[in-house]
Amino acid sequence: MALGALGCGPRFRPGDLPEISDFGTLRVIVRPGFGEWPGARGLGGVDEVALVGRFAARLGLGLEWVEASGNDEVIPWLKEGRGDMALGRFSPAGLERVGGVVAGATVDWVVDEVVATQDGPVATMEDLAGAVLSLPPSLMGRLNLSEEIWRGVFFDAIDEDISVERVLEQVASGRYAVTVADSALVEVVRSLGFQLRTVGRLAERRPLVWAFRKESPMLRRALDSFLFAERVLAKVEDQPVCRDLGEIRQGRVLRLVSRNSPVTVTVERGGLQGFEYDLVTAFARELGVRLELAIPPPGIEPAAWLEAGHGDIMALHEPLPVAGAGGNLASIVYRNVDLVAVVASRTVALGGVVDLAGLQVAASSA
Repeated sequence: MALGALGCGPRFRPGDLPEISDFGTLRVIVRPGFGEWPGARGLGGVDEVALVGRFAARLGLGLEWVEASGNDEVIPWLKEGRGDMALGRFSPAGLERVGGVVAGATVDWVVDEVVATQDGPVATMEDLAGAVLSLPPSLMGRLNLSEEIWRGVFFDAIDEDISVERVLEQVASGRYAVTVADSALVEVVRSLGFQLRTVGRLAERRPLVWAFRKESPMLRRALDSFLFAERVLAKVEDQPVCRDLGEIRQGRVLRLVSRNSPVTVTVERGGLQGFEYDLVTAFARELGVRLELAIPPPGIEPAAWLEAGHGDIMALHEPLPVAGAGGNLASIVYRNVDLVAVVASRTVALGGVVDLAGLQVAASSA
């Protein structure tokens, strides 16, 4: 992967997807050291380089990497328009504190860990009192310094142009005693032979997200759609098999056939959600099994996908007559909805069904 400065064209181009498409290139701002150790990419979680490459290809755009001069410059460069999105091991909460930018959908899940020299004096979280924790100031600012855990800890602000991986390297060598990094980066550095001691976790796992300008909602929605396709639509399906409750419990997986829509299941910040998805998730939890999505390919009806054995249960938010259709059975009614006609605000309000006469109506074929 080659990282470099901006090429030809305007240096500052704050814009949304239409403007980005006009230039033909997706510019991605990354933290210092992002291009180091290419052989270790993906070992500690998602391969962000490959994932961004597929995202740009899905948009039909070229890809340009822009390495910021410091960890503290990634977000300012994004706001200025030096790039269209930014990668920096961000969390949604951290981006909210920064302001002016928004998080995309969850790319991966990581755990922030306190890491120390393998044979050093810091072996437990209680040993942190009196220890020196080394981090660039901008990364240090992401920590909750008011917590009891940081009482008595000394902070060593190191240069912003040092990558997190390099800090971990230097902790392993004994130059620094303690630092904080997410579990994926710690695993990457360990995979290269560096010895590190995980002292403890700062919290449970958190989402890893990419950053976008608030003024680029179309680009952020494009990422959400792309990640849904990556996680669900592109998933290699298991061999179709028709199963009843016993086999589902034995396999410890409940397969849900549904559609990608806001009321059924879609990607939001933090993961997958939707009314039907949440309902079946609760059912799977009650059964003690894991929920797995089975979204049919384009042109395949969900009922046919279920009947063919690609799922165990189907949940849709549409008036689909299930009873008597092939080998599928209907559950009891769990929700009542009304079908309504929706017209533009500039249109005269309808007084009843008869007023639809002569109007062009867009509706589901179901």
